[in-house]
Amino acid sequence: MQRAGSNGYHQIGAVLRREWLRGTWQAGRQCPSHAELQRRFQSTEVTIQRAMHLLARQGFIETHLRRGRFLAARAPVRPRLPRPPGRYRAGVVPVQPGAVCGSRRAE
Repeated sequence: MQRAGSNGYHQIGAVLRREWLRGTWQAGRQCPSHAELQRRFQSTEVTIQRAMHLLARQGFIETHLRRGRFLAARAPVRPRLPRPPGRYRAGVVPVQPGAVCGSRRAE
């Protein structure tokens, strides 16, 4: 049994994403139920919902109204992952090559 630990839904999403990419789950198959995932990860319903929403935003899961959630037919070409923390802090503007900074030109 795997445990989510302190990282919560990000860690659960990462485990499920790895399994999908390794072929543990068959493409087009219905996703495990929330209750099954809760037991497996010893987590809450809200944490599982967030993990599934994260995977859906990244293109690994497709939601069909009244049918449920299914694994995407194929892996996304380039999954949309969240931005790394600290890289885009407020007040910090990345300098583009050729931009003028003060009295010097950035290179």
